Amino acid sequence: MDVFDKKTLIMAAGGVVLCAAVVVAAGIMLHRQTAKIRANMRSVSRGLYKFGSALQLLSGAECEDDTENCMMC
Repeated sequence: MDVFDKKTLIMAAGGVVLCAAVVVAAGIMLHRQTAKIRANMRSVSRGLYKFGSALQLLSGAECEDDTENCMMC
């Protein structure tokens, strides 16, 4: 009388493998989505910076260095 028969052990091993595969797949999907979000945020940030620079030029203000704009440095 075995405590665990062969069928139960195989089902348990399959469940562990299935759970591991789901965790790995979720991690890969999460990594890809965060990479896309980061790229989109960089693109939006760059666009806002260029828009602000264009508004400054249109208003007649002179272009300043980024180091002159940094008040927290």
